[in-house]
Amino acid sequence: MKKIFAICLICIVSTANANWTQLPEAHGWNVGFDYLATQGRIADNWLAATTAAVTDIRLWVSWQGDDVSQFLSLDIAIQEDVPYNPSTGNPSKPGSIKWSRSISSVEMTPYGTGDEGFFVPFSASGFSSIPIAHDSNTIYQIDISDIETPFTQEAGKVYWLSISASYVATGLEGEYVHPGWVTSANPSLPGAAYVDGGWLPLAYPDPSPSGSEPRHGQPINLAFEIVPEPATICLLGIGALSLINRKK
Repeated sequence: MKKIFAICLICIVSTANANWTQLPEAHGWNVGFDYLATQGRIADNWLAATTAAVTDIRLWVSWQGDDVSQFLSLDIAIQEDVPYNPSTGNPSKPGSIKWSRSISSVEMTPYGTGDEGFFVPFSASGFSSIPIAHDSNTIYQIDISDIETPFTQEAGKVYWLSISASYVATGLEGEYVHPGWVTSANPSLPGAAYVDGGWLPLAYPDPSPSGSEPRHGQPINLAFEIVPEPATICLLGIGALSLINRKK
Protein backbone atom coordinates (compact mmCIF):
# COMPACT_ATOMS: atom_id res chain seq x y z
CA MET A 1 0.00 0.00 0.00
CA LYS A 2 1.36 3.41 -0.99
CA LYS A 3 0.47 6.75 0.51
CA ILE A 4 0.41 9.96 -1.51
CA PHE A 5 0.22 13.27 0.34
CA ALA A 6 -1.98 15.95 -1.21
CA ILE A 7 -1.76 19.66 -0.36
CA CYS A 8 -4.82 21.85 -0.79
CA LEU A 9 -5.57 25.54 -0.21
CA ILE A 10 -9.03 26.32 1.13
CA CYS A 11 -10.19 29.94 1.20
CA ILE A 12 -13.20 30.96 3.25
CA VAL A 13 -14.86 34.36 2.92
CA SER A 14 -16.34 35.31 6.28
CA THR A 15 -19.59 37.23 6.60
CA ALA A 16 -19.24 40.96 7.25
CA ASN A 17 -19.29 41.72 10.96
CA ALA A 18 -19.56 45.20 12.42
CA ASN A 19 -16.25 46.67 13.53
CA TRP A 20 -17.96 49.28 15.73
CA THR A 21 -21.56 49.54 16.90
CA GLN A 22 -23.24 52.26 18.96
CA LEU A 23 -26.98 51.53 19.01
CA PRO A 24 -29.61 54.26 19.42
CA GLU A 25 -31.09 54.85 22.85
CA ALA A 26 -34.86 54.69 23.15
CA HIS A 27 -35.02 57.68 25.50
CA GLY A 28 -32.38 60.00 24.11
CA TRP A 29 -31.85 63.04 21.94
CA ASN A 30 -31.58 63.96 18.28
CA VAL A 31 -28.75 66.36 17.48
CA GLY A 32 -29.47 68.55 14.44
CA PHE A 33 -26.91 68.00 11.70
CA ASP A 34 -28.17 69.93 8.68
CA TYR A 35 -26.43 72.99 7.22
CA LEU A 36 -28.82 75.49 8.82
CA ALA A 37 -28.95 73.91 12.26
CA THR A 38 -25.26 73.35 12.91
CA GLN A 39 -23.44 75.41 10.27
CA GLY A 40 -21.92 72.22 8.95
CA ARG A 41 -21.08 69.04 10.75
CA ILE A 42 -21.30 66.86 13.82
CA ALA A 43 -19.09 63.82 14.35
CA ASP A 44 -18.37 60.80 16.53
CA ASN A 45 -15.39 58.47 16.70
CA TRP A 46 -14.56 54.78 16.53
CA LEU A 47 -11.58 52.48 17.03
CA ALA A 48 -10.59 50.31 14.07
CA ALA A 49 -10.35 46.66 15.12
CA THR A 50 -8.92 45.45 11.81
CA THR A 51 -7.14 46.82 8.76
CA ALA A 52 -9.88 46.67 6.14
CA ALA A 53 -11.95 48.73 3.74
CA VAL A 54 -15.07 50.33 5.28
CA THR A 55 -17.73 49.14 2.86
CA ASP A 56 -20.86 49.83 4.92
CA ILE A 57 -21.88 52.66 7.24
CA ARG A 58 -25.13 52.67 9.22
CA LEU A 59 -26.72 55.70 10.90
CA TRP A 60 -29.78 56.20 13.07
CA VAL A 61 -31.71 59.46 12.75
CA SER A 62 -35.01 61.10 13.67
CA TRP A 63 -36.82 64.20 12.44
CA GLN A 64 -37.85 67.19 14.48
CA GLY A 65 -41.47 66.74 15.56
CA ASP A 66 -41.70 63.53 13.47
CA ASP A 67 -42.19 65.79 10.45
CA VAL A 68 -40.21 63.77 7.92
CA SER A 69 -38.59 65.47 4.95
CA GLN A 70 -36.57 64.21 1.98
CA PHE A 71 -32.79 64.45 1.88
CA LEU A 72 -31.31 66.23 -1.10
CA SER A 73 -27.86 65.05 -0.08
CA LEU A 74 -26.14 63.43 2.85
CA ASP A 75 -22.51 64.43 3.14
CA ILE A 76 -20.31 62.00 5.07
CA ALA A 77 -16.61 62.14 5.81
CA ILE A 78 -14.03 60.06 7.65
CA GLN A 79 -11.49 62.18 9.49
CA GLU A 80 -8.31 61.42 11.36
CA ASP A 81 -8.19 61.78 15.13
CA VAL A 82 -6.55 64.65 16.97
CA PRO A 83 -6.00 63.04 20.39
CA TYR A 84 -6.64 64.54 23.80
CA ASN A 85 -3.92 66.98 24.76
CA PRO A 86 -3.06 66.55 28.46
CA SER A 87 -0.98 69.73 28.60
CA THR A 88 -3.83 71.97 27.43
CA GLY A 89 -6.80 69.81 28.45
CA ASN A 90 -8.22 70.03 24.92
CA PRO A 91 -10.41 66.98 24.20
CA SER A 92 -9.94 64.72 21.19
CA LYS A 93 -11.52 66.01 17.98
CA PRO A 94 -11.72 65.37 14.23
CA GLY A 95 -8.65 66.29 12.19
CA SER A 96 -8.00 66.30 8.46
CA ILE A 97 -10.49 64.62 6.13
CA LYS A 98 -9.23 61.27 4.85
CA TRP A 99 -12.29 60.30 2.76
CA SER A 100 -15.64 61.89 1.85
CA ARG A 101 -18.79 61.28 -0.17
CA SER A 102 -21.96 63.18 -1.03
CA ILE A 103 -24.93 60.81 -1.33
CA SER A 104 -27.96 61.99 -3.28
CA SER A 105 -30.17 58.89 -2.95
CA VAL A 106 -30.80 58.46 0.77
CA GLU A 107 -33.25 55.77 1.86
CA MET A 108 -34.59 55.64 5.40
CA THR A 109 -36.08 52.50 7.00
CA PRO A 110 -38.17 52.72 10.17
CA TYR A 111 -36.05 51.17 12.93
CA GLY A 112 -38.12 51.56 16.07
CA THR A 113 -39.78 54.02 18.40
CA GLY A 114 -38.67 55.98 21.43
CA ASP A 115 -39.08 59.19 23.35
CA GLU A 116 -36.55 61.50 21.68
CA GLY A 117 -35.76 65.11 22.43
CA PHE A 118 -34.30 67.49 19.84
CA PHE A 119 -31.65 70.20 20.03
CA VAL A 120 -28.84 71.89 18.17
CA PRO A 121 -25.63 72.70 20.05
CA PHE A 122 -25.77 76.45 19.47
CA SER A 123 -27.94 79.21 18.04
CA ALA A 124 -27.89 79.33 14.26
CA SER A 125 -29.27 82.20 12.23
CA GLY A 126 -33.05 81.87 11.98
CA PHE A 127 -33.25 78.80 14.21
CA SER A 128 -33.91 78.43 17.92
CA SER A 129 -31.44 76.25 19.80
CA ILE A 130 -33.70 75.74 22.83
CA PRO A 131 -33.77 71.97 23.54
CA ILE A 132 -37.18 70.35 23.12
CA ALA A 133 -37.88 67.31 25.29
CA HIS A 134 -40.33 64.60 24.09
CA ASP A 135 -40.14 65.93 20.53
CA SER A 136 -40.35 62.80 18.34
CA ASN A 137 -41.02 59.07 18.48
CA THR A 138 -39.81 57.39 15.28
CA ILE A 139 -36.18 56.37 14.72
CA TYR A 140 -35.00 55.69 11.16
CA GLN A 141 -32.05 53.66 9.94
CA ILE A 142 -29.90 54.79 7.01
CA ASP A 143 -27.74 52.14 5.33
CA ILE A 144 -24.86 53.29 3.15
CA SER A 145 -23.84 49.99 1.59
CA ASP A 146 -21.39 48.60 -0.95
CA ILE A 147 -19.37 51.82 -0.99
CA GLU A 148 -17.27 52.18 -4.13
CA THR A 149 -13.62 53.14 -3.58
CA PRO A 150 -14.04 52.85 0.19
CA PHE A 151 -11.74 54.16 2.89
CA THR A 152 -9.29 51.63 4.35
CA GLN A 153 -9.03 51.83 8.11
CA GLU A 154 -5.88 50.75 9.95
CA ALA A 155 -6.16 48.49 12.98
CA GLY A 156 -5.66 50.28 16.30
CA LYS A 157 -6.33 53.77 14.95
CA VAL A 158 -9.17 56.09 15.97
CA TYR A 159 -11.22 57.78 13.25
CA TRP A 160 -14.15 60.20 13.21
CA LEU A 161 -17.33 59.87 11.17
CA SER A 162 -18.77 63.33 10.43
CA ILE A 163 -22.03 64.14 8.64
CA SER A 164 -24.11 67.01 7.35
CA ALA A 165 -27.13 67.20 5.06
CA SER A 166 -29.39 69.31 2.91
CA TYR A 167 -33.06 68.46 2.40
CA VAL A 168 -36.42 69.58 1.04
CA ALA A 169 -38.48 72.09 3.03
CA THR A 170 -41.58 70.55 4.55
CA GLY A 171 -44.41 71.44 6.91
CA LEU A 172 -47.74 73.18 6.33
CA GLU A 173 -46.17 76.38 5.04
CA GLY A 174 -43.02 74.91 3.56
CA GLU A 175 -40.95 75.68 6.64
CA TYR A 176 -37.83 73.70 7.42
CA VAL A 177 -37.74 70.95 9.98
CA HIS A 178 -34.49 69.34 10.94
CA PRO A 179 -33.01 65.86 10.91
CA GLY A 180 -31.20 64.77 14.05
CA TRP A 181 -28.52 62.17 14.65
CA VAL A 182 -29.81 59.96 17.50
CA THR A 183 -27.75 59.60 20.66
CA SER A 184 -26.35 56.18 21.57
CA ALA A 185 -27.09 53.99 24.56
CA ASN A 186 -23.67 52.30 24.56
CA PRO A 187 -20.86 54.85 24.27
CA SER A 188 -17.25 53.67 24.34
CA LEU A 189 -14.75 56.34 23.28
CA PRO A 190 -14.85 59.98 24.46
CA GLY A 191 -17.88 61.86 23.20
CA ALA A 192 -19.01 63.40 19.94
CA ALA A 193 -18.17 66.87 18.59
CA TYR A 194 -19.72 69.68 16.56
CA VAL A 195 -18.46 72.63 14.54
CA ASP A 196 -18.80 76.14 15.94
CA GLY A 197 -15.81 78.04 14.60
CA GLY A 198 -13.80 74.92 15.53
CA TRP A 199 -14.57 71.46 16.82
CA LEU A 200 -16.16 71.45 20.29
CA PRO A 201 -17.42 68.59 22.48
CA LEU A 202 -21.12 67.70 22.47
CA ALA A 203 -22.96 67.37 25.79
CA TYR A 204 -26.47 66.49 26.88
CA PRO A 205 -28.61 69.65 27.03
CA ASP A 206 -30.77 71.18 29.74
CA PRO A 207 -34.31 70.92 28.32
CA SER A 208 -36.11 72.86 31.05
CA PRO A 209 -38.88 73.92 31.12
CA SER A 210 -40.04 71.27 28.60
CA GLY A 211 -38.50 68.41 30.59
CA SER A 212 -35.46 67.27 32.54
CA GLU A 213 -32.21 65.51 31.66
CA PRO A 214 -30.18 64.08 34.57
CA ARG A 215 -27.16 63.70 32.24
CA HIS A 216 -27.09 67.44 31.49
CA GLY A 217 -23.52 68.47 30.74
CA GLN A 218 -22.20 64.92 30.26
CA PRO A 219 -20.60 63.87 26.93
CA ILE A 220 -22.86 62.59 24.16
CA ASN A 221 -22.18 59.65 21.87
CA LEU A 222 -24.10 59.12 18.64
CA ALA A 223 -25.69 56.04 17.06
CA PHE A 224 -23.79 54.54 14.13
CA GLU A 225 -22.15 51.36 12.91
CA ILE A 226 -18.98 50.75 10.89
CA VAL A 227 -18.78 47.53 8.84
CA PRO A 228 -15.52 46.56 7.10
CA GLU A 229 -15.32 44.33 4.03
CA PRO A 230 -15.52 40.56 4.69
CA ALA A 231 -12.20 38.92 5.49
CA THR A 232 -10.81 36.08 3.43
CA ILE A 233 -9.13 33.32 5.45
CA CYS A 234 -7.02 30.77 3.63
CA LEU A 235 -6.25 27.42 5.24
CA LEU A 236 -3.47 25.08 4.12
CA GLY A 237 -4.48 21.47 4.34
CA ILE A 238 -2.37 18.33 3.98
CA GLY A 239 -4.07 15.02 3.56
CA ALA A 240 -2.96 11.49 2.88
CA LEU A 241 -4.43 9.36 0.15
CA SER A 242 -3.88 5.62 0.30
CA LEU A 243 -3.42 3.65 -2.83
CA ILE A 244 -3.44 -0.11 -2.77
CA ASN A 245 -1.40 -2.01 -5.31
CA ARG A 246 -2.70 -5.44 -5.98
CA LYS A 247 -0.59 -8.13 -7.62
CA LYS A 248 -2.10 -9.87 -10.52
